[in-house]
Amino acid sequence: EKRFTLAELTIFPDSYEAFVGEQRIRLTTKEFEALLYLVSHAGKAVTREHIINAVWGSEYIGEPRIVDTLIKRLRQKLIAASDTQVHFNIATIYGVGYKAEVF
Repeated sequence: EKRFTLAELTIFPDSYEAFVGEQRIRLTTKEFEALLYLVSHAGKAVTREHIINAVWGSEYIGEPRIVDTLIKRLRQKLIAASDTQVHFNIATIYGVGYKAEVF
């Protein structure tokens, strides 16, 4: 099965499952798609518009700040799923967007 890995985070796109170590993370469809997009572009800064197009589609006409709320929820869920220190992060790139990174 296809998978994306970033430090302790593993994502299985075909089954819409994500794990931090052995702990499964319960994500909404939009949260999963945003996380998958970020991890599949790990190390690269992506704009809110890129995330919107990947998750909601190019026809989305709402507020772009919806991405900020989505990222906040993702961060909370990733931290809650970890029982040890994690070595990845969804970093805010001020004036640009976000970046999934290993540290």
